[in-house]
Amino acid sequence: MEALTAAGVATLTLYDMCKALDWGMKIDWVRLLKKSSSRSSLYQSGEPA
Repeated sequence: MEALTAAGVATLTLYDMCKALDWGMKIDWVRLLKKSSSRSSLYQSGEPA
């Protein structure tokens, strides 16, 4: 969950820095593609990256 939050914040930061160059930019989505943990099973999305 922390990685998704960090990815979202980083994306919004990049958007904020670049919006002066191109107002047509947009963020489509931030999604989880793969998750592995020592406490739970492996999750992998069926969608291509």
